Amino acid sequence: MSTSNPPVPSLTRRLIATISKDACQPLLAPLGFRRSAPHFWRLTDGLSHCVNFQASAWGTRDGGSFTINLGVSSPALYESAFGRQFPKVPASPLWPISTRIGFVMPAPQRDLWWDIDESTDVAKIGVDVVETLRNHAIPWFERLSTRSELKTAVEYQPSLLGFHKAQAPLVLAIFAAEEGDLPRAQSILEGALDDSRRNVPQVLIRRVASRWGITLSKRS
Repeated sequence: MSTSNPPVPSLTRRLIATISKDACQPLLAPLGFRRSAPHFWRLTDGLSHCVNFQASAWGTRDGGSFTINLGVSSPALYESAFGRQFPKVPASPLWPISTRIGFVMPAPQRDLWWDIDESTDVAKIGVDVVETLRNHAIPWFERLSTRSELKTAVEYQPSLLGFHKAQAPLVLAIFAAEEGDLPRAQSILEGALDDSRRNVPQVLIRRVASRWGITLSKRS
């Protein structure tokens, strides 16, 4: 029998766990987020919102950096596009909306990472993370708290979302099908098939159609 001990998590991962539990949970839990250490997720109006901590792949055992990913999805969106069951704990960014927290902050802010080493003041970084979530991530989620709001953003404000606008027809078609408007869903999907500029894989378009029993009459 092996007596080897499990590997010790890196400093970055240990501090992420501390910040998640001690700093972020008091902010996010009252807003309906559940913690799946170190990440968070909630369900609202059939949508899932997730706050996902990502450690840099370039870190060492004694230091590194981390960022936060934000995701919005739903069982209908995810299962229609990928043909797999929606996760019971959707705490990772899922299709179609996935962006890093820096990109929902006002310009010129861009990709935001927090650096960590043995001298890091964990409490201070925790305060900064919480304030960033409070001031930017939470308002972003609130603007996407219903399927109607998400659909409007996909159609008219794709820059808000951090996803490739070419995939908008898939999202809009799934929402139409979910609402029972299969003719509109069919029209959107056929338009996506015929529009070579969108660069959406045909297999994805056809998978969505098949999921809702839609026969596509046009072929490219």
